[in-house]
Amino acid sequence: MLPFWPVPAKICCVTLTDVRGVKHAADVTAESVFEAAALALAAMRRSAWLDAPGRAGRLEVAVYEPVVKHTLTVEQVERWLNRATSSPNEKVKKDRLKTLLAGSSFAVPVVSPVVCSSPVLRY
Repeated sequence: MLPFWPVPAKICCVTLTDVRGVKHAADVTAESVFEAAALALAAMRRSAWLDAPGRAGRLEVAVYEPVVKHTLTVEQVERWLNRATSSPNEKVKKDRLKTLLAGSSFAVPVVSPVVCSSPVLRY
């Protein structure tokens, strides 16, 4: 198992293209690519503008400061959330993200300014 090292939160833009080819994006602040993906999925799932993405849905995560992009599937995010953790802090974070994805009333941190540069539906 990989060790868990906390890193500073970064502004991320997470995009998902739905089955009709419409691109959706959510701006979040997160400490990892997987946390960013989970936060954005939670925001997108609460929207009436997007059908639930399938597990093979591709998420693109653009991390700013410096700009770095990552692509992963919904299934990979789910597996990461269910994987054993190496620290109590990581377990608390994963539990919070699981609750968010399950439809809890936790607030999802969304940042301004808008950092995604492509024309997309914003969350």
